[in-house]
Amino acid sequence: MYIMANICITEIYIDGKQEKIDKLADFIEKYMEQTKPSDNILKIMLNKLGINPKKYNCAMLINYWAKPKKGTLFISAISKWGPNVKALNEIAKHFDPNCKLYFYAEEPSMDIFLSNDKESKYFNKYKLETGIIKDFVSKEEEDKFNSVFSIGNQYISKEKLTEKLDKFLGMKDLGFEEAKAICDADYWFENSHGVEIIIRETEYIDLDSPYID
Repeated sequence: MYIMANICITEIYIDGKQEKIDKLADFIEKYMEQTKPSDNILKIMLNKLGINPKKYNCAMLINYWAKPKKGTLFISAISKWGPNVKALNEIAKHFDPNCKLYFYAEEPSMDIFLSNDKESKYFNKYKLETGIIKDFVSKEEEDKFNSVFSIGNQYISKEKLTEKLDKFLGMKDLGFEEAKAICDADYWFENSHGVEIIIRETEYIDLDSPYID
């Protein structure tokens, strides 16, 4: 198991048949409305479906859910010690046995970034986190940053990321590993005096792996 000492932040997409995903969303919404944040919502839902919750780590708080497109449910959650997605996957399979769950989980302070989305359907191999403090950069530096990046987080392919890094650093064909090393060393807020470029690399792991709950 990957032990995350503080809090695990997880984003989840569940794909399936529209009518079945709609029923799953209604079910989750019902229990989100009926429970308090301190309640163990996964345990409550598993019991309601007649599934033994003792088989799963149910320590998860669902913050938000949405249906971004037909047949897809998005869930944002936090949990203790790890992703704890197996219980949610079991709940989803109750409504649609053929559904597929994709997750991305992170605990940045421990440098742990996990996903089962090997196809990069929702989560690319790399996550780019960028930001800028305008009071600490010149107008020229700000314009240079804005010409390449948008502030915030995005999942990005290695090819797109390399292209952005080459453009920002002004070093054509620098190569991914070297460009990443420069950013890792020089473009954190405490080092760059105003510009942040953080590159998170995802480790792929199967949903049924014994190393996650």
